[in-house]
Amino acid sequence: MALQQANAKKHYEIVAIIHPDHSDQISEIIDRYALIVSDNNGAIHRKEDSGRRRLAYPIQKVYKGHFILFNIEADIETLAKLEYQFKYSDLVLRSLVVKVDKPAVGDSALLKTNKDSPKSGSERQSIIANARKNDLDYKDSRAVSKFILESGRIIPNRVLGLPARRQRQVSVAVKRARYLSLVAYCDRHQ
Repeated sequence: MALQQANAKKHYEIVAIIHPDHSDQISEIIDRYALIVSDNNGAIHRKEDSGRRRLAYPIQKVYKGHFILFNIEADIETLAKLEYQFKYSDLVLRSLVVKVDKPAVGDSALLKTNKDSPKSGSERQSIIANARKNDLDYKDSRAVSKFILESGRIIPNRVLGLPARRQRQVSVAVKRARYLSLVAYCDRHQ
């Protein structure tokens, strides 16, 4: 029974930042990671090249990165192989693996923010009102930045007025966006 649970497939979302010097090889890199998943009987629901973009703060003295995103269904061994590849590859600046409930299809918020035009600063109220009903996506850097004060702190619950569960989701989304250099930790990075 325990062996069966260990081999159970779960859904994961993987975001990796590839070094910008290897942007011309990005399709080969995506195929290499997809091959690891498919060779181990995993399923790929979405693989996305979100493009090259400026990082909110430098990672390993690099100011730009090429973002790729995967939504996969795999077991623990496959995930361990992928994480090993990410950890010991010189191509990958940073990676984040998140367990999700269901597979996601279509364009991600990361790809949409790359395509959208810049919006005005008056949309904070609508984003906060939307956060009361829906989950905040950590890949949407514009929406996540609305929950951060100028000093870099996450806006507290007493100001936002969100339920505690939603406030925790906002905090997790902000922390994940900061880790992926989508949002700066403080104003000194800019």
